[in-house]
Amino acid sequence: MSHVPPPQQPYGHPQFGHPAQPPQPAQKRKKWPWIVAAIAGGFLFLSILGTIVGPPPSKNVAVIDTATSEVPTTTVPTSTVPTSTAPTTTVPTPEQSTPPPPPAVTTSAPPAPAAAPVVPVVKTCTVPAVVGMVHQSAQDTMQAAGLFLLREEDATGQGRMLVYDRNWKTTAQSAAAGSVIDCGTTITLSAKKIGE
Repeated sequence: MSHVPPPQQPYGHPQFGHPAQPPQPAQKRKKWPWIVAAIAGGFLFLSILGTIVGPPPSKNVAVIDTATSEVPTTTVPTSTVPTSTAPTTTVPTPEQSTPPPPPAVTTSAPPAPAAAPVVPVVKTCTVPAVVGMVHQSAQDTMQAAGLFLLREEDATGQGRMLVYDRNWKTTAQSAAAGSVIDCGTTITLSAKKIGE
């Protein structure tokens, strides 16, 4: 009878005669996510700092206010020769003397003719009839007519919010159907839950 040794596991506990597991190589961490996050954070910091500080002031820029049609005036200096504070001993002869400098010249453009005031053109819309419609359809119809400032309210006076518009039926509208109004007018649509 031959003796067959028990099968050994390739790795196990050294106390029981099994060799220990070999050390696992350390996994390298990826550095690129940290680099990308640092760069994005830097851009975010700079944009916030630029918003707080504002752009640097510009030099030598004339701002013309077109609303008042005023043109800024420009003054030309009389002399750009630097003056010296050191005493001089040379006395100019009549041939060397120069005439006095001319006075400063101020130039200005003639005022521009006043432009006619711009009167804003009011866009008008015809109010559609939406009473009796499902509230969502009523809103869609108003918006198709160009009326986007819509308010909604519970017609029962309970102050409920119209969360799911398809469960409500429009019972009243603040602007009469067929009337022509400014498209920026707010219209209130009153509605009740269907079945009330």
